[in-house]
This record gives sequence, structure tokens and C-alpha cells, in this order.
Amino acid sequence: MKQPHVGCLNQKLHLDISDVISEDKGISMTLESVHRTMKGSQKKLKKRAALRNITSLAPKIYNTTRCTGKYLMLQRFNRIREQIFEASSKGNVEIYMNKSELLKQQAENYKEMLKYFYIATQEVQNAK
Repeated sequence: MKQPHVGCLNQKLHLDISDVISEDKGISMTLESVHRTMKGSQKKLKKRAALRNITSLAPKIYNTTRCTGKYLMLQRFNRIREQIFEASSKGNVEIYMNKSELLKQQAENYKEMLKYFYIATQEVQNAK
């Protein structure tokens, strides 16, 4: 072929977003801590049941092949953080959770940053 291969714009955007996240240790560590909390609170049936008694929202984890999931996970974490904390303090259900206010603030700040990546990704996916 004489024409150069043009990769999918969505894949290029995903690679760029992944590079930004991997180069910033603050984002990477915050995402990892939130991911561990969300995964830990949805992994066992007993933990899910304790959380379900408090809120109808379920924990959400990200898919490593999609960059939009990181934003959605932080968004959900900010909405149900207090309920996860409450569920972990009740009864004999132990959920790993970093309870620091710093993590809460970082999750909120990085969620706002990733929101722009999320919007850009949605625009690329919906472009015709």
C-alpha cells in the first residue's frame, strides 16, 4: 500500500492517557488505592451484602484496556466512600480501605482531571 497506515484515534488517545497516568506517581498511587478498595468491597458476597444494605450503588472497578473506567471508578468512589467506610465498621465485615482525607481529596482532584479525558474519549467514540 502506498498510503500510510492511520491508527484508530481512540487507541492513540488511550495510549496518550495511559502515558500521562503512568508518568504521574500521584495519579497512579491514588488509582491503585481506590481500585483496591473498590475491588475488596465487591469481591466477597458478605462484603457486597453489607454494602448493599447501606446503598444501592455497587463498587466499580476499571478495565485496564479502557481509560474511561478510571474516571468512572473515581466518580463512584467519591459517591460511596462513606458507605464503604460504614459497611467496613459494622459487624465482622472487613474491607480494605485507605480512610485518609488526603486520598479522598486526591480522588476528587484526579476525577476532575480525568473528566476531560473521559469527555474527549466519548467524543472520539461518537464521531462519525
